[in-house]
Amino acid sequence: MRETRGFTLVDLLMVIVLVVLVIMLLPPILQRKANESAKRAVCATRLHGVASAIALYTAENNDAWPWLDAANFQQASGAKYNEAPDPDNPAGRSITAALFLLVRNGQPAILFTCPSDDAVEDQDLKGDDGYYHWDFSPGDGPDEDEVDAWRHVSYSYQAPMYDSAGGTMVGSGVSNDSPLNLIIMADKTPHYDYDPQDSARRKFNAATLWTDNMDEEEMLWGVSQNHTGGEYINYLKADYSRHNARRADVGIAQDNIYSAAQGSDPEANRTQRSGGSLKWSDHNTAEDSFLVGPIKGK
Repeated sequence: MRETRGFTLVDLLMVIVLVVLVIMLLPPILQRKANESAKRAVCATRLHGVASAIALYTAENNDAWPWLDAANFQQASGAKYNEAPDPDNPAGRSITAALFLLVRNGQPAILFTCPSDDAVEDQDLKGDDGYYHWDFSPGDGPDEDEVDAWRHVSYSYQAPMYDSAGGTMVGSGVSNDSPLNLIIMADKTPHYDYDPQDSARRKFNAATLWTDNMDEEEMLWGVSQNHTGGEYINYLKADYSRHNARRADVGIAQDNIYSAAQGSDPEANRTQRSGGSLKWSDHNTAEDSFLVGPIKGK
């Protein structure tokens, strides 16, 4: 008769050691996931706070959304931050100057930072005269805590539309006439350090083309890098509702919210809308989400 062999003491000790090792390694992994989940929740709460701030701003400004008339919006964040707008001689501004109007309206600067991002709350909101700046402040002093203006903002905002006939921007990219399901703000674009008109300074030469069978790496690089390298984004619609997703083609008719659709009809060219252009001059339809900024200086 064949003799069966049971577990030896050594076998049992090895199993116990392995179980103990798993128990020791598991809590840090779970803790990291819990920490990121908490940061995502805080990010969503702050974005909801921005929505409330925009609603208050429009109510106090004859339904006008936060916007600052400028010669163009292709400047680095913080450009002309200490210069008031001159209607007769408008200066170039950054898209973040529009968001800073909410700070001037009494909102805390921390609202514009996501805890999953490396953004730093702007502490330098006013000049020596006691009046608010006109954009997030650049770090131009010896204090190691002073950072570039683009690091004070974790979110991208809807770009102005472009008038190809006149060769100029045509004001705010969002208004009370915008479709309510238009996405107007989200975790910052993965192309945040590019000049929208300068191909030499873009992080990528083309926007991500979103398809149903794209691989995981493409998906991760095609959305904001705020949350664990592209796994998640929070975004805001024109009706002030806050949502989240794992892809960037969540705009109207599967529009890529981080690119310009080059004037295609919202329902017509799926490929053009899911990919699109990174140039501001290709943004010319009200149904197209094109979220840009903050922009690094050269």
